[in-house]
Amino acid sequence: PPPRPAVDHPVVVVYVDTEEAAGLFGAATETQAAYEELRDEGFVVLSFVIGGVDFGTPPNAERFIADHDLSYPVFEHANQSISASYQFAPFLPHFSVLDRELRIRALSFSGINEWADARALAEQLLEEEAPEVDWPLP
Repeated sequence: PPPRPAVDHPVVVVYVDTEEAAGLFGAATETQAAYEELRDEGFVVLSFVIGGVDFGTPPNAERFIADHDLSYPVFEHANQSISASYQFAPFLPHFSVLDRELRIRALSFSGINEWADARALAEQLLEEEAPEVDWPLP
């Protein structure tokens, strides 16, 4: 099949947060707004929720999605075995940005004030041309 740049080569934001912090800082709402606006251009959000509503409680992805009316995937990730690779600073929320070739372009946007920078980088990467891929037929 012919390449579909927006689908086959997305720009991905990895968003790490807790239920408690998301309620305080509004990052889930901001990432959802960006997702709704940019998804047709190939913008994807993958969210890892690493803590619950109260400090030390386990995360609940279904509650997180419902509380913030999210339509992108959210993964419960209390042990942080994957999300730790995308979260070096202790501040939440945390954003990493991957380009259309899924290379990490920014690893450590930490804190709510950094969302604007993460979004700006994602929008810049969406402007870049998608890589050429040869799709061999079976």
